[in-house]
Amino acid sequence: MMDLGMPLGENGYEEYYSPNIHWYNGIRASGHVSRVGNPIALFYGFKTDGLYRTTDEVAAALPGETAFLGGIRRKDVNGDKVINKLDQTIIGSPYPDYIFGITNMFTYKSFDFRFLITGSIGNDIYNANRNTIAVMRTSSNVLADVYHNSWSPERTNAKYPTPDSRAMRDISADYLIEDGSYVRLKSLELGYKIPLKPNGLNKQRYLFQLPI
Repeated sequence: MMDLGMPLGENGYEEYYSPNIHWYNGIRASGHVSRVGNPIALFYGFKTDGLYRTTDEVAAALPGETAFLGGIRRKDVNGDKVINKLDQTIIGSPYPDYIFGITNMFTYKSFDFRFLITGSIGNDIYNANRNTIAVMRTSSNVLADVYHNSWSPERTNAKYPTPDSRAMRDISADYLIEDGSYVRLKSLELGYKIPLKPNGLNKQRYLFQLPI
């Protein structure tokens, strides 16, 4: 028996059967890519180049681009003067360049103080919130920063595109990729040791730990 799979897009599933071959045709989409010589599951999608801010820029848009005022401009990565799926490329990596941890303990008389700090540097994250609550809909909320800093005829130099579903049409593009580097205090505790020799014990330690 042999299994063959063909991931093609989204929404659908078919199964083909013969006595010697099972063929499952699952149709699905992903914002990740795996290529020979690279780590698995890198972020994959369109690179962008700001917004369409003027009618002249909209008129000069390349074929394949749905251009409108306040919309996101996608890059022609392969240089063929057409915007299509061939312009998709690696746009980020979830893997950090460095991970680290720092732990230490200080003592003073009967007191001791301990902490643990962890961190990650160089990894990217996919912010799916930007595709759901950065769009104006009658049935959902919108990020306050997007509401106050999105493109409009009065804000042509805005930080964000116009907040409608046309502007956020790409589920995988570099404007959804953010720096995931962090430094975090994971543990913090303060202890106090009380001598208890009359009770047969050397000492007893009381601990205060801050939940983080």
